[in-house]
Amino acid sequence: MTSAARSQKTKPSVPRSASADLLPARNKLPNTRLRNVLYLAKLVCAFALVPLWPVFIAWGARDPYYVNHYFETIWHSLRTLKTELRTGSLFRIFKYNLLTSPRRMEAQIASRLGACTRCAKCCKILRCDFLSYSRSSRVYYCSVYNTPYWIFGACGRFPIDQADIEAYNCPGFAFPESVAPRRKAAEKADAIEAR
Repeated sequence: MTSAARSQKTKPSVPRSASADLLPARNKLPNTRLRNVLYLAKLVCAFALVPLWPVFIAWGARDPYYVNHYFETIWHSLRTLKTELRTGSLFRIFKYNLLTSPRRMEAQIASRLGACTRCAKCCKILRCDFLSYSRSSRVYYCSVYNTPYWIFGACGRFPIDQADIEAYNCPGFAFPESVAPRRKAAEKADAIEAR
């Protein structure tokens, strides 16, 4: 059973504490080197605790579904992990938390243009089990939005550079250095048409 189908059975149709039209307010990222390293240490330790993953996920999502459907959750988690390895998303967790300084991370997030369009391209590529769909409002949403799993994972800080945007063909975000060449090309095209 997919997350979208499951969302109609057991999950609320919109994110907790949010209207169907707006994402809830984004928590300020706890962007300190110590917190980032502690999260990575917890993540590495969790790899040895595969049988407890549904419990951790249910706690993070505040949804008992993941424990009630224990084997399905294990299967989806392992499939997502395999996809994260294949697409490089798992590397992004280390890139965001360990390889990029907190100061640079904040500067990159502040410089990016646009916003999430909720197209869910990034989630669909990973076949993320936390992606849910509200049929009533016809929008995708993340069932672990603003939880530590989302904040410290590959999602909460995505994207921090143009490579992240290009990896998922993200239509909502851009960086000034990528917009400037397109703007110049469009201005040239307009000037040629005007002649």
